[in-house]
Amino acid sequence: MPDQHTYTTITDWQHLEPAAGEAIRQFWLREQANVAGAEAIHRLTEVVAHVVDEDNHMVAVATVGVKVLPHLGQPMYCCRCFIGKGARTETHIRGLQQPVGRE
Repeated sequence: MPDQHTYTTITDWQHLEPAAGEAIRQFWLREQANVAGAEAIHRLTEVVAHVVDEDNHMVAVATVGVKVLPHLGQPMYCCRCFIGKGARTETHIRGLQQPVGRE
C-alpha cells in the first residue's frame, strides 16, 4: 500500500511571505529545478501557490509569468508547476486539498 499523505495548497499570489520565499528557493535548489541566482529571485515574484505535506515540507510550487507569444502578439500568462521528485505519482496528485486563502 502506498504512503498516504495530506497536502495543503497555500496561495501566495502577490503576498509571498519572506520565509515561504526562502523555503521555495531552497526547494528549487534541493530538487535541482534549474532555478538559481538571479532567475530564482525573479521567479519568486511570480509564485502563485505552493504545496506542503502534513509535516510542512515543500512538495510543489506554481508560478505564472507574462510572455508575449509571437503567433498571438499579445501578453499572455504562462503557468509553470514544479513538483518535487518524491511527489511525482498519480496517487499524490489525487491527494491535493482545496487551496488555503489568506485571512
